Amino acid sequence: MISYVDGESKFNFRVSGIIIDEKNEKFLTNTAKGIDFYVLPGGRVEIQEDTENALKREIKEELGEEINAVCLKAIIENFFEFDSKKYHELQFFYVAKLNNKELEKNQKQFLGVENKDIYEWQNIKNIGELNYKPSIMKVVIKEVFSGDYTFRHIIHKGNG
Repeated sequence: MISYVDGESKFNFRVSGIIIDEKNEKFLTNTAKGIDFYVLPGGRVEIQEDTENALKREIKEELGEEINAVCLKAIIENFFEFDSKKYHELQFFYVAKLNNKELEKNQKQFLGVENKDIYEWQNIKNIGELNYKPSIMKVVIKEVFSGDYTFRHIIHKGNG
């Protein structure tokens, strides 16, 4: 995985999916025990791996499911502090759909294949109430649900 620590700073190269349900009402989020915010499912890119295949690999590892990436929606240069480290993340966000719709039937939180991440389908109508990081992604997710797949490059600084 492409991630390294330099003193008090950490760099990550990540990829995430805005995974939308078949009815176009909900999107998949994840969190972890002891964390009070949500992110989109995904993970770190490996050396010599393109971002679309990295997302497919991560979703297969984390959820045991295959996805189809629809398009690249955003790249975010994200600068924030977490767990006593200053992070510099470069993150690619793809709009994606699950091949197997069975996972969409989960009405409550559920554990992924690795039994560490907690996943939950969120209704787009409730996105304003979510503690989501980075918060600017709420705007991007709303755009996708309105049918706007225009690519965005975002520089985000701060913990919000």
